[in-house]
Amino acid sequence: MKKAINLSQAKSISDYEEFIRNETEERVELINYPYKLNLSHVSGHDFIKKRLKKAVKAVKTGRYDLLPASYMISGPVGSGKSYMAAAFAGELGIPMVKYRDSFTKKEEFYFEKALNILIAMSPVGVMIEDAASFFCDCCGKPYLEYDSLNAHRIPAQLVSIIKNKKYRGKIIWFFITRRPDLIPVEFKCPIRKEERLALFYPESCKDIKNLLKILERNLNLELRGFSIFDIFNKYKQEYSGADMEAILVRAKLLATMEGHSFISRDNIEEALSDFIPSLYPYEVELQNLVAVLECASIKMIPKRFRNMPRNKIISYIEELKTLLGEK
Repeated sequence: MKKAINLSQAKSISDYEEFIRNETEERVELINYPYKLNLSHVSGHDFIKKRLKKAVKAVKTGRYDLLPASYMISGPVGSGKSYMAAAFAGELGIPMVKYRDSFTKKEEFYFEKALNILIAMSPVGVMIEDAASFFCDCCGKPYLEYDSLNAHRIPAQLVSIIKNKKYRGKIIWFFITRRPDLIPVEFKCPIRKEERLALFYPESCKDIKNLLKILERNLNLELRGFSIFDIFNKYKQEYSGADMEAILVRAKLLATMEGHSFISRDNIEEALSDFIPSLYPYEVELQNLVAVLECASIKMIPKRFRNMPRNKIISYIEELKTLLGEK
């Protein structure tokens, strides 16, 4: 049997992965991309990337006090929220881990172990995907409401870590969510005091072209004599970044099955014509609108929402929730 290692003995990424996985019984995992990820791998979202690069500059000049302790990143499914957080960590040159479990009455032991590991690993980024589910049970009830000492202590520990200036710039929390409106206010307040970002699907032709170009590079696609954008542009449909990546991966598979080392126009056409987006329009629109309400800057808001009065957005959100059976 292979002897267990401790954190001080870790010499490689695989050692870190093994230690974190074993100590937390797979509740925490190290995010490891096959290429060195940074903000240059992210297309669009120029305003947000500029803001994040300023944070990187602050850290590299020793101004940890200027770095938020946490980021809440909202936006519809497939808009690149987790990818943006991981790219920011890569730009900072720090590891990123993902906490996979929610708070329950029996999780305190593992949560405390995870915190100790994060402190030992610092500087480190911590990603909590689907933050609304992380803080609530399957019925949407906040864990804070449970009549249990542990259920109160665990979120309190998290909030104290976020607010503790000693960890600023050392443990950076990323709360990823499609539905920030479902995060209980008890948790949202300390998070909102830090940095709120919102990502949306690419709107302009320029943004779509840039995204496809970056996907072409990241996926190592070999094309011959045609533009992917020209083909996508024929289909008058809104695609998320995740949708575009899935389509291109399918096209690459089709080319490989044909025995080709390059992707043909027909491969792209076949993958596109057969693709069905995973979510319905009403759900995506609801995710867009609740993200708009979380935007900390008007420059983050898509043009079609910028002049919409706030009360109209709130009213539209309520209509969509009723339509989707949430009311």
